[in-house]
Amino acid sequence: MPEGLLDVVPELVFEVRSPSDLWTDMIAKMLEYLSAGVSVVVILDPKTKSASVFRPSDRQDVIEADGTLTVPDVLPGFAVPVRSLFE
Repeated sequence: MPEGLLDVVPELVFEVRSPSDLWTDMIAKMLEYLSAGVSVVVILDPKTKSASVFRPSDRQDVIEADGTLTVPDVLPGFAVPVRSLFE
């Protein structure tokens, strides 16, 4: 395993919002990821049991607990019920 930071930009980043995290801080972090070249950022919010999906050229997509999270642009065929991410 190499030490230090990776030389490549990931295509997909997941962040889990902690109870003490402010949304403004989460949005700032998401914008940093997108500015660095990340294709998709997903923020999981245990409080609302939802997933917020961000892409550089799209509006935020909020998927509620009864929905299914897919990211076909970076993980074709991947689908997971959002509710299962919080169980």
